[in-house]
Amino acid sequence: HTLLRDLFAQVQPFTIQFTGVTASPDSLFVYGQAEHDALNTLRDQLRYTLTRAGLGDTLDRRYRIVTTHSTILRFQSQPENLPALVRYLQVARARDLGSFTADGAEFTFNDWYMSQDVVRLLARYPFSA
Repeated sequence: HTLLRDLFAQVQPFTIQFTGVTASPDSLFVYGQAEHDALNTLRDQLRYTLTRAGLGDTLDRRYRIVTTHSTILRFQSQPENLPALVRYLQVARARDLGSFTADGAEFTFNDWYMSQDVVRLLARYPFSA
């Protein structure tokens, strides 16, 4: 807990701009872009800190995370009107969806669907102001 608290206390809040929507076979996402590559810098600092503490063995096991996106919907079954969804995605692919300031990190216990009855907040680490 101290390890992460100390790391995140050194991180300055940063803005993430969301522009565009895309899909995978099981999800809808909005594209994000963190100012000054702040999110990838934070990820690298986290990888380094956890690896130095002997906790980085399973990081990036499937793939190295470098994108900034937010999953906004997970499909439990295939959409009924797939052509309409594709048309919407083509129109919304470059739409400005706003921004927010990331001012901390939350660690949760969750499932793939972020089901309300499963998600539990384990810790919140504010960034420095």
